[in-house]
Amino acid sequence: MKKKFRPLPLPARARAKQKLKRHPPSGTSHAQQMVYTYTKNDNGHFVCPHCGVTEENQNTMHYHLKRHDNNFNCVCKHCEYKCQSQSALKVHIAAKHPQTEEAKGTPVLKCPCNGCTFQTLTRGNRIIHFVRKHCSQEANALMNPGPNGIECRSCKKNFASSTSFLYHATNCIQVKEPARLRLLQGILTATAN
Repeated sequence: MKKKFRPLPLPARARAKQKLKRHPPSGTSHAQQMVYTYTKNDNGHFVCPHCGVTEENQNTMHYHLKRHDNNFNCVCKHCEYKCQSQSALKVHIAAKHPQTEEAKGTPVLKCPCNGCTFQTLTRGNRIIHFVRKHCSQEANALMNPGPNGIECRSCKKNFASSTSFLYHATNCIQVKEPARLRLLQGILTATAN
């Protein structure tokens, strides 16, 4: 019986610095092909070669690099708006062209709190609203503003904006009141309401 040869794993530092390439699916023309080279730093984050921005996920870095290439392949037929994804285009059409046929049936996400009239087209905006307005004491207890942005007191991660911090806060927030905790868990797991 032959044994399969497995290369020894690289040390963590060498593995973090290796470059990854993503190739387009077969069947695409040369003009459609975009090959991005992804580089990781010592922390294992992907680094943009154009501006130095770092991202934890390769997918997020992919869309970031597409912005540098002005690769906005989704175009609104009602105005001059361009974006990178069909989902962003759907949200744009529902928000800016609600009278159109494409906008009909787009789900509006409402805040689950009684008496709150907030509604939005995106799940992320609903989460941020809920934390900002209905869990403000808990979120403020986690927020530690500093010279490098906002640090989460629970996990020590830094954030450039209060919006990104609030979205993150759902991972670290301690909501003691059972009713609000259920509402928060509901909007975090719901795809649309």
